[in-house]
Amino acid sequence: SRGLSLYEENDRFKNIYFKNINSINTICEDNKNNLWIGTDNGLVYFEPSKGVHKKIDLNLYDQTESISKKIDKVFMDSKGNLWVLFLKGLARLEDGSNKFQLF
Repeated sequence: SRGLSLYEENDRFKNIYFKNINSINTICEDNKNNLWIGTDNGLVYFEPSKGVHKKIDLNLYDQTESISKKIDKVFMDSKGNLWVLFLKGLARLEDGSNKFQLF
C-alpha cells in the first residue's frame, strides 16, 4: 500500500494515501499528535487532524555527495527534538525552523 490506515471512533479506519511513496519504514508521533513518516523516498509530515501532509526536503549533503533519501528511523528524544536516521548519518530538526542539522 502507499499510505496509512488510521483508527477512528466507532471502530472504523480511514485510509490516507501519499503520492510517490513506495514504502513506509518508520513512523513517529510528535507532542502535537502529528506524524513524521520515514520512507524510501524521504520524510513526510502528516497532520491527522487536518488531513494535510507534505514531503519534507532534508537538504542534507556531505562534502562529496547527496545523502540517501531513504529514512530508516524517525524518533523524538526526551527534550522533544526530532531525529532522523538514514544510511549515512543522523540529523536533528533545528528548533523553530524547517532545517535539519547533520551529525
